[in-house]
Amino acid sequence: MSSDSGGACPMPGIPPAGRCPAGGCCPGIKRLVGSATTTADRQNACKCLKTVAGAVKGINPGYAAALPSLCGVKIPYKISTSTNCNSVK
Repeated sequence: MSSDSGGACPMPGIPPAGRCPAGGCCPGIKRLVGSATTTADRQNACKCLKTVAGAVKGINPGYAAALPSLCGVKIPYKISTSTNCNSVK
């Protein structure tokens, strides 16, 4: 997986809970998740999303965790600053 995550890392502004994700956010997450085909890729994708979650000031943690569902993507971990990405398989 390349370091170019297709726009998910960093994502454009994240809106408050209850609003649709910013325009480039879902396509970026979908590309990031779709390109993560190995355990190492999935761990790196997790680390990218975790970094973004920690870097966005005023982020709503519940909204960040809900982004995959809002974007129609399933990932086996929660987008959170407390996620242990090394445990992602």
